[in-house]
Amino acid sequence: HSYPATDENGLEEPDLDTVHRMFNDAFGTKDNELYYVPLERFEQFVQEHFGMSIDELYAAPKQ
Repeated sequence: HSYPATDENGLEEPDLDTVHRMFNDAFGTKDNELYYVPLERFEQFVQEHFGMSIDELYAAPKQ
């Protein structure tokens, strides 16, 4: 998957470079790693707390 190098739609506040820097600073990543590391950490969190994958959790019966 590729991600845009610019914020063509004006969705990043205050701007794309600042958002990338903030995520990279928070997650200790660089460049486009910021798109993958948070997801990996969330997948790990779900596995540790619910004992199943995100897909399994999503497919679980709703109450």
